[in-house]
Amino acid sequence: MSENKREDSSVDALEIVFDRCLVVSKEESFEFGNLITMGEYRPQIEDSFMNDIYKWPEQDDESIIISDVQPRTAFNIMPFSNRAEFEETPLTEATQRKNVLLMAECLSNDPSTIDRRNFIGFTALHYAAKDGFMEGINLLLENHCILDQQNFLGWTPLMVAINSKHFDVANRLLDAGASPYLLSPEFESAITLAASQSEYQLLNRLIYTPSVCKDLRDQILSFALIHAAEKENITLAKAIIESDADLYFCLPNQMPPLNISAGNGFDILVQRLIAAGAPLDSRDKWNLTPLMQAASFGHLFTCSILCRNGADVNAVCEGKTAKDMASEMGHREVAKYLQELMD
Repeated sequence: MSENKREDSSVDALEIVFDRCLVVSKEESFEFGNLITMGEYRPQIEDSFMNDIYKWPEQDDESIIISDVQPRTAFNIMPFSNRAEFEETPLTEATQRKNVLLMAECLSNDPSTIDRRNFIGFTALHYAAKDGFMEGINLLLENHCILDQQNFLGWTPLMVAINSKHFDVANRLLDAGASPYLLSPEFESAITLAASQSEYQLLNRLIYTPSVCKDLRDQILSFALIHAAEKENITLAKAIIESDADLYFCLPNQMPPLNISAGNGFDILVQRLIAAGAPLDSRDKWNLTPLMQAASFGHLFTCSILCRNGADVNAVCEGKTAKDMASEMGHREVAKYLQELMD
């Protein structure tokens, strides 16, 4: 059955981690716990995503999402003392002080520090984006900084700017070529962050930003569609569905958006997803179909939408049909409706 909605979002949880990152002491380490959101499959894993994180390669281009996406949930920042190469540089310190003249002097003295990350993976560009420091942004861009470096939580400067509500900075980064098609290990992207901020003009620009890799764009938008289903954000869902992306309606280790919407009784999105070609009998992590989800929660009209479009009323999970599940949960009208279709 669908999991209950959690009161805070993964975005909120990441904000807490960012705040803690900025004040964490040199000898301290912490873990980013297992986040569960409505309908999203995030199994607990024993290995930490942050193991050997300091060995990450620098990346200029978009990261390609592999077909078998494995969700990562545990963040364990290694002790600062183990990574002397990630100490603050004069450039990151000058950026945090919003001193553009000192930043220019630092770049003149040691240009190699422009893309160096500190112990939480922040570069000077991350700090400038976080603080909305446009003068610093422009200086770093003029000196050809890397646009899409991800910090140790998987956030790019573009994502940091959006989360901090510096939308002018976000647009400036997009103008310079920053990509919205990078995904954090918690499945956040610039697109989901813009949607969470209800910044729909920027969201529209992000969705239609060209990508050097179509498959990557398709997958990032497919993850964002799951986010839209979880948050019942029809504006985001509509924009994604109406884009020219070839959407993946069944991503590995993820709840299909139709199953999520059916379980929530979110009829308008159920209809749009069906029209867009989402499989009517997709199975979730519990091996339930959208009809089983809708029936289990007593969403009669949702069941009727699914059935009118050809959902299999005789589909079985552990020997039970959607009708059986509705009966067990006390949804008599739903059970009666489904029984009539089965007779």
